[in-house]
Amino acid sequence: MEPDNRSREWITMADWEALRIADGAMAELGRKIIDRLSIAYLATVTADGWPRVHPVCPFFHGTGIYVGLIETSPKCRDLLRDGRYVLHALPGPSDAEFWLRGRARAVDDGERAELARAEHGAIPDTSRVFELLIATAHTAVYRPGENDLPAPTRRRWAAALVERAADA
Repeated sequence: MEPDNRSREWITMADWEALRIADGAMAELGRKIIDRLSIAYLATVTADGWPRVHPVCPFFHGTGIYVGLIETSPKCRDLLRDGRYVLHALPGPSDAEFWLRGRARAVDDGERAELARAEHGAIPDTSRVFELLIATAHTAVYRPGENDLPAPTRRRWAAALVERAADA
């Protein structure tokens, strides 16, 4: 058997509304978990390629999910350089977890001003705001399984994927 030299490349990112329309139950659970504590963990990619994890306070507005980051913070620099992220939120009902994977998009000054007004000034002037565009969304809900050990029920939703040759 010849090795498979294909790699996956995300070609489409979705906003929160696209997830909500495609899988309302997943979006509802994710929002419930995020709103419960208002804190999630944001993983970014450092300049040397290593992962970095930071606590953040995501918020929803219109069709999107956003984070505001202090401009001088390492996580802000990471997202400006390489927008790849994972946002992980827990615990939810039955110790549920919710996570998103995608690319962050820095919002422009006009969008930022609109978001700051909508959030009643909760976004400091020293913050950059990023919309978290979604490639995949995941949930894990734990219930008693064999020998009463927690057993996860996992769900996944993905925006469009395309396969392309690794050397293309």
